[in-house]
Amino acid sequence: MNANHDDITRRLIAAMREEVQHAMTVTNTPEELRKFRHTIEQGRKRHRTYAVATAAAVMVVAGTAIAVKESGNVPHSGQITAPLESQTATASAQPSDTASPASLPLSTPVASPRALAAGIPIAKVTGPGVFGGLALGSVWAVQEHGDATGDTGHVYRLDPTGQRILSTTAYAGSDPDDLPPFEAGQAVLVPSTAAGGASRYIAFNAKGRQIGTLPVAKVGLGAGDATGGWVVSDTDAISKIDASGTKVVKTVVLPGTKVAGIAVGGGSVWVADQVQNRLLRFDPTSGTITGATAVGPVDEFLPIAYSNGAVFVPNQNYELRRIDATTMKTTAIVSSPPGASWFVISIGANGDVWAQPAQGVVDDLDPATLATKRAVQLQPTVRDGGTFGVVATSSRVYMADGDDGYVLSFPLS
Repeated sequence: MNANHDDITRRLIAAMREEVQHAMTVTNTPEELRKFRHTIEQGRKRHRTYAVATAAAVMVVAGTAIAVKESGNVPHSGQITAPLESQTATASAQPSDTASPASLPLSTPVASPRALAAGIPIAKVTGPGVFGGLALGSVWAVQEHGDATGDTGHVYRLDPTGQRILSTTAYAGSDPDDLPPFEAGQAVLVPSTAAGGASRYIAFNAKGRQIGTLPVAKVGLGAGDATGGWVVSDTDAISKIDASGTKVVKTVVLPGTKVAGIAVGGGSVWVADQVQNRLLRFDPTSGTITGATAVGPVDEFLPIAYSNGAVFVPNQNYELRRIDATTMKTTAIVSSPPGASWFVISIGANGDVWAQPAQGVVDDLDPATLATKRAVQLQPTVRDGGTFGVVATSSRVYMADGDDGYVLSFPLS
């Protein structure tokens, strides 16, 4: 135990030294310093998470007994609405994709981006900074306007043409972790952390008006469609949202996990587990985990997505993996270029995977092979990070820059 604790400590000290060295080169102005502090705070949260996860893994190996919460007997703080069905998911098998890295598909880099052809206009809208997606007839985004928990945030509805903002609604308790809004039935849910630490999802209708709140123990990523959705509701739990988008109808505990991304599709709910770095396939009716596969080091701030019989999972190795939804095997891997960022992805109207591999860049990837169909440089890449979401409708592509609070978009030809 002491050796592992010392190793964790060394890693944290090394990370802090890197932060200080980086600060000496990038924090030349007060604004840059503010951005740097925000980036570092998120990095430290991740380091604390990794340390806890590593310590937990050591305890399991050492044979320490860990109590598993039964959701029917010990409800998580913040569970709401009655009647509420609770389940504990059936324990899953070991990851099916345990082959050595040499036996996985060869990772190929995304293509180098090019500027748009002359004459294609780029629209810019100031305000939004973190993209959700196309829902209820509009493109949705948020901007936190501050790094502290409980600050005022704003949710935006953008015209599908990309030329104007349809509505802006302020809400109390913006979450400082750049979590995007997402569709759940007839509402769009915005993760929120109020002053004092209370976590909730705020529901907005098609006009951008607040119509309800869903208190939970912990906010995170979510996914859904017109029939409802699923959200992170605690470290090891997910909750089903009804078609109105304003009620929790079921909470499922996934023992021994740390829920990261969620996707819905193909009759299953897909959950990225940050403890064992695997993708879980979950039957939403029976509460059974029907498949699991290793996917590399996932992250609680990186959305995953389902499309055309596959699940797409970005990880902290600067990779994007395609997982076959039936076999649970990795069929393709693409990597971002050196000095770029973790992939932030979404699914386009035609099923293509749209990705941000670096600041100012959007890529159109083939959903079957992850081959680059188109790579566009919308603005210069001047820093690591800076990937805050990409949305592709049937006629337009949007890219968010959360550091500076604006959206760029261009028409698809």
